[in-house]
Amino acid sequence: MNQPYPPGGPESYPAGGGPSYPAGAQPSYPPVGPQYPQYPGGPQYPGGQSSYMPAGQPLIPREPPSSIRAAVILMYVGGGLEVPGVIFNLMAARQSGSRAGASVIGALIGIGLWVWMARSNQAGKSWARVTSTVFFGIDSLLALLLLAGIGAVMSSVAPSAKTILAVTIVGTIVTWVIGLVTIILLWRKESSDYYAAMSPGEMIRPVGTGR
Repeated sequence: MNQPYPPGGPESYPAGGGPSYPAGAQPSYPPVGPQYPQYPGGPQYPGGQSSYMPAGQPLIPREPPSSIRAAVILMYVGGGLEVPGVIFNLMAARQSGSRAGASVIGALIGIGLWVWMARSNQAGKSWARVTSTVFFGIDSLLALLLLAGIGAVMSSVAPSAKTILAVTIVGTIVTWVIGLVTIILLWRKESSDYYAAMSPGEMIRPVGTGR
């Protein structure tokens, strides 16, 4: 048996079943499923998804600028110039009858430092630029002391030793100039932008895009 609705219950509609709407009009309902905002730029996809890179996918790092690439090449050249230094130290030790162990070890350490700084700066490590600058300052002081010492004994050594000392002077000056040019390249504006882009917390843009 049908029970009457209590007061305040649903309204009764005339025969015909429910409310009537104008011809062609339909009630509006919210779209089914989640909706996503549309972003400008790039093609749009059904459901409002944009063409942005999915979360969690690693971004492609920027390529080093020309200043960093040139500095890295000069660092490898500087490391390569340490090899003749090892040879000349061995030759000088043989002529003088002394041991060149300390000199050889120092040259090998120098080669390792050149390579280490080259790889670290190429990777955009900002601390590597500061460390390279400190190393250049120390090398400048050592080069000055070495040239002063060679100049003090140049007149009192044998002619064969003078040749070795002269080559050592040339190598020291060339290495110092390479270090100076390297530091200048590392502190150029495009180099600073690269270090900033590669620093932690900075979003790295894909290759080929500007900042």
